[in-house]
Amino acid sequence: MAELVIDSKIIKEDGSAFVIAEIGHNHQGNIDSALELIHSAAAAGASAAKFQKRDNRSLFTPELFNQEYNSENAFGKTYGEHREALEFGFNEYKTCILEANRAGIIFFATAFDFKSAEFLNKLKMPAFKIASGDLQNLPLLKYVADFKKPMIVSTGGANFQMINNAVETIRTVHNEFAILQCTAS
Repeated sequence: MAELVIDSKIIKEDGSAFVIAEIGHNHQGNIDSALELIHSAAAAGASAAKFQKRDNRSLFTPELFNQEYNSENAFGKTYGEHREALEFGFNEYKTCILEANRAGIIFFATAFDFKSAEFLNKLKMPAFKIASGDLQNLPLLKYVADFKKPMIVSTGGANFQMINNAVETIRTVHNEFAILQCTAS
């Protein structure tokens, strides 16, 4: 039976549930909110707290990054400013990692691009998450697989061929990963 080990936690088909609290950017760029969400996840019985990391200038064209952003929930005048306000740097991530450790849950993150993957690797993430939207981003899959850390790869609405391509890409460099069709409630 296949199993995945993340930070000494064994995840397997006939084992107990591995519950990931998807915090993402719900902290809205506020470290106190992030720490509160980590504690809430631990108190609710989550196994892990998962954030998201993006290098917005890598992901967006200059036009989109500099586009005016009119939203009642905007954290900046442009879309790029808004997205940047949501991103934590190294010190904030270290604080979150330490707090998750104190709370007794695993901390890891989704990497949306090469720079973010490298950033998270420098923080010694125990695992990497790949979003379903990046299932076909084979260069990113291979890049993250090269870190030789456990990977959780979401499939979203993918077909079998897309999943197979992802598996074959990852297997060229790494065998410790899980392809998941997740349900959220």
